[in-house]
Amino acid sequence: MIRELKGKAVKLQEGELLRREEANRQYLMKLENRYLLRNHLLEAGRVSGRGMDLNAMGGWEDPSCQLRGHFLGHWLSAAAMRYQESGDRELKAKTETILEGVRYLRIEGAFYCGIGCLFLLYGLYRALGKPGMSVVLTVISLGTRVALAYILSGIPAVGVTGIWWSVPIGWFLADVTGILYYMVQRKRLLFWDEESRQSASDSQKE
Repeated sequence: MIRELKGKAVKLQEGELLRREEANRQYLMKLENRYLLRNHLLEAGRVSGRGMDLNAMGGWEDPSCQLRGHFLGHWLSAAAMRYQESGDRELKAKTETILEGVRYLRIEGAFYCGIGCLFLLYGLYRALGKPGMSVVLTVISLGTRVALAYILSGIPAVGVTGIWWSVPIGWFLADVTGILYYMVQRKRLLFWDEESRQSASDSQKE
């Protein structure tokens, strides 16, 4: 009876097949993480895409290609097969780093509207003559992010993923603070009182 041998059950000796296997491994390690994740970073708004990086991958990975980002899946499949066959820890560590990057981009990208809303609030308060409120919202966003990253990452069941979740949570808390402050202080922010009107009128007469 013939059965298939997989993974570590197969050991290559000196020869052409071993040379090719090593060449494949070198190619997998040669590709930099930032280039493998380039289009995912671009879609998540983490890079601008301006300018040309001569070291970046083209073809399927060109930002104008409809299959961009597709190559990363092939890379991960090849890395998984290589690890199954050899137990290559260095390649495993590289793979885990890339997967963590993808997880981060998915979490942040899914809630990117949060920072968009925050920027709108910045503009609103500056237009209303309350630039200090923009600073307060920034402190809330960044401060809670640091605190939550420290707290959540210390929970074994959450781990490093807690750092990624702290980013949109910080945005959300700052957004809620900015919106609630506007709702409570709306009349004061949008309408001058009589003393302010008179002061403005006197200034114009002068």
